[in-house]
Amino acid sequence: MHNRLTTVEDLDTTLRRHTLIKWREIKAVLEANPNCLKDVNLSDFEILPVVCLTHVPFLSIGPETDFIAPGLRSVVSISELQSWLGRSNAGFDAQSKGGA
Repeated sequence: MHNRLTTVEDLDTTLRRHTLIKWREIKAVLEANPNCLKDVNLSDFEILPVVCLTHVPFLSIGPETDFIAPGLRSVVSISELQSWLGRSNAGFDAQSKGGA
């Protein structure tokens, strides 16, 4: 039974890592071709290759725990992403209100 659990955990880790690698590849393609979408210039945007899961994952130290932006790791739960977006938008809202 222990071996099966280890295999499932290994599969889960491999899947997260593979997904993250794919997102990083997509980011590189989009940054190399910022006009690849009609009427959108992607050079105006910061592309963050984040993998979002439904739960808080257990992660070993590695690419999944790298910070891709201040306070945002490469692999996060929905609640972690929501919290990060709330903090990011709070700063944006404060700047918007201050400039009005």
